[in-house]
Amino acid sequence: MKRFVPEAELRKLRHLLKKDGKKLLFYHYDADGICSAALFLKFFPGFEAEPREGPGMEDGFIENIISEKPGVVIFVDIPVDQEYKKMLALKKALPDAKIGVIDHHIVERNLNKAGILHINPKMIDDVYIPASDLIYELLERLGKKVEPFIWIAGIGIIGDYGFRECAQLLNRCRVLYPELIIKNPLDSKLGRAAEIISSAVTLKGLNGARAALDKLKEAGSYYDFANDTELLKWHKKVRSEIDGILDDFQKNKKEFPKIGLILYEIKSDMNVTSVISSILARLYPEDIIIIRKHSKNGWKLSVRMQSGEVNVGNVTKKCVKGIGSGGGHIKVAGALVSDWELFRKRFVRLLEKAQ
Repeated sequence: MKRFVPEAELRKLRHLLKKDGKKLLFYHYDADGICSAALFLKFFPGFEAEPREGPGMEDGFIENIISEKPGVVIFVDIPVDQEYKKMLALKKALPDAKIGVIDHHIVERNLNKAGILHINPKMIDDVYIPASDLIYELLERLGKKVEPFIWIAGIGIIGDYGFRECAQLLNRCRVLYPELIIKNPLDSKLGRAAEIISSAVTLKGLNGARAALDKLKEAGSYYDFANDTELLKWHKKVRSEIDGILDDFQKNKKEFPKIGLILYEIKSDMNVTSVISSILARLYPEDIIIIRKHSKNGWKLSVRMQSGEVNVGNVTKKCVKGIGSGGGHIKVAGALVSDWELFRKRFVRLLEKAQ
C-alpha cells in the first residue's frame, strides 16, 4: 500500500509509545475519529480515551490534562495545531511527557517544530487521507496484526468520504470481506455502519461517541458491531428524523441555480446538520449545499460540494472572518457564525466573482 507517513515520524511514534506513565488519547467524535481510536486501542489498550467535538480547547481543558501528569498524550483526527499557543503551554507544563498528533486536516502550524510529534500527510502532499487510513498504516508498519480489523478502517474512511484517495485500503478490505463493501461504499454494509456511528453521536453526543467506541473495541467482527441492539435502536430513531427533514428540504430549500448553491435551515431538536448535508451532497453532487441550524452559540453551518469543483473549505474560511470560525477540506467544511446573513452574502459574492 502507498505510504503517507515518513519513516522518521514512524520512529518517533515508536519511541513515544514506549514512554512510561499515564496515557491519554483524545479523538474526534465522528465516524473517522471513533474508528481511528478503536483501531489504535485494539493494540494499545492502556490509553484512557475521551472524545472531542473539535480543535477548540475550552477553559480548563489544558489544565485538566496537566493535572493528570500523563507520560503520553495523543490527539487523533483533531487539528489541534489550530490551538498552537495552548499546545505550546501543554508542552511547557509537561516537559517530560511525549505528545503526539495524528491528523489529516489542513495544517496551520507544524507542531514538530515545537517538539510535538505531528503526523499529517498534508505536510507532504495535498492529499485527503482520513485518520482511519493513517492509523491502519501506522499499526501495520509497527508490526501489528491489524488486517482482521481492516473493516473498522473502512467504516471510518467511508464516514469521512475518503473513497477515492483510500481506494487501496478499501480494495484490500473488499478482497477480505467482499460482503461488506460494494462498488458504491456508501450503500454497503460498511457505509451503514458509518451511519450507525453517526446516529449514536447525533442522539447521544459525546456519550454516543464513547458507546460506539466501546462497542467497536469489544467487537470481534463487523457483525458483532452492526447488530448491536442499542446502536440499532438509536439508528432507527435518528433515521426517522432524517427522513422527515429530507421531506421538508424539498419544500423549503432556497436555490441559486446560476451559481450552483442550495441553502436550507434545519429546525430539528437533533444535531443532524452534518448528516443531512452529507446526504444532500450525494443527491446534488454538482451543487454547493449549505445547511444551517440556530443555537445559543450562533449559527452552526455545514457546507458540502461532492464534485470538489469549488474548494468549500477555503471559501468558508474567508466568509467567517470577524463573525466566527470555520473551514475544512475541498469537499467538506463547517462553521459557527454569529451573523448568518453576512456569511451568506459573502459566500454568494465569492461564488458570483468566480463565474
